Amino acid sequence: MLSQIRTGKSSCRKRRGALLATGFTLIELMIVITIILILIGMAAQNYSRSVQRAREATLKQDLWVMRQAIENYTLDKQAAPQSLEDLVQAGYLRKVPVDQITARRTGCHNMTAWC
Repeated sequence: MLSQIRTGKSSCRKRRGALLATGFTLIELMIVITIILILIGMAAQNYSRSVQRAREATLKQDLWVMRQAIENYTLDKQAAPQSLEDLVQAGYLRKVPVDQITARRTGCHNMTAWC
């Protein structure tokens, strides 16, 4: 009978120890949160770079399309367009594209002067 009491007490201690060992300490939680924040920071930087590269690619494509439209207009009319609006009115462009870097319409509508 004495062995059963001792066994009962020790198993109770094992259960209490197991319950205490299942939680996380404050330092462990802080380390995990720090690692997660570092990973989020790295992901945010990569996302920002990707957005910038996409804007640059869109700008490059828009410039190429405008160059082609200017060349086609010049070949067809034997004169260069005076503004980007001339390209839109003649049907060479649907609309003046938005500059992806500055987020506004291309500011230089007079193609003979620097803006």
